[in-house]
Amino acid sequence: MPLSQLDVGLEYSVNGVLIVQKERKILPAELRNKINDGMTIMEIVDVIGPGWVSQLSGIGSIAWVFNDGVELRTVWWPGPYGQPLNLIKRDRGVPSQNVQMAP
Repeated sequence: MPLSQLDVGLEYSVNGVLIVQKERKILPAELRNKINDGMTIMEIVDVIGPGWVSQLSGIGSIAWVFNDGVELRTVWWPGPYGQPLNLIKRDRGVPSQNVQMAP
């Protein structure tokens, strides 16, 4: 199935590790439980894989989209790779909220 222009994003690697992939992938919702508050970008990519950034993104926030409609998105990234990330959770019809994941 051909991808729409809105589904094709940017690609970005750091030290040979793919951080952002061109194709937006829908992840199983269970993977969201593997992300803990305060993880670094490298830790998240190691656990659930690279994120996605739309070509139309004005600020380059990295998104991970899950099959239950929830999206996690970075706040104030890119930044230092070893620093903990701030994530925002977006859910269908629910206002965005900061992520407070269980350790």
